Amino acid sequence: MYSHHITRESYSFVPIQDLKQEWTDEKLYEKYGITTKEIEFIDSLIRPMEVV
Repeated sequence: MYSHHITRESYSFVPIQDLKQEWTDEKLYEKYGITTKEIEFIDSLIRPMEVV
């Protein structure tokens, strides 16, 4: 799929995020109701980022 064919409806499930605040994983998990099991799955796939 090429991006020049994407319609407004294609973005209907993309959440609107307030970027005026700093988001941590924990705040995002709470906001979106992510379960402990889902967090464990996410953590098994994604390495933690190093803060520089």
